[in-house]
Amino acid sequence: MKVSNKMSKARLQVLSLLSGAAILAGTFSTVTMAAPLPKVPTTKIIAVGTVTPGASQEAISAVLPQEVRETVQLHLDGKLEQWNVRNDKLGVVFVLNMTDVD
Repeated sequence: MKVSNKMSKARLQVLSLLSGAAILAGTFSTVTMAAPLPKVPTTKIIAVGTVTPGASQEAISAVLPQEVRETVQLHLDGKLEQWNVRNDKLGVVFVLNMTDVD
């Protein structure tokens, strides 16, 4: 009788493991077969501006006034949400309230 009890316990353990594996397999297949997420419209754009390596001070000074005017205009138009200066290199990071880059 002891042999059959051991066999019964072993069978129960194997069946338990198999049923657990079947449940996990069913769970993973459900996850991978989930419907794709709906498309969400773009509402913000992150723009990163840096100075071209090796650019001369004269070249930077030539374009900077126009860049500043255009940036201020974006702010006045309500399109510039955040304006940040980079710490790792010379440049800026803007968060814009726009739906496209044009």
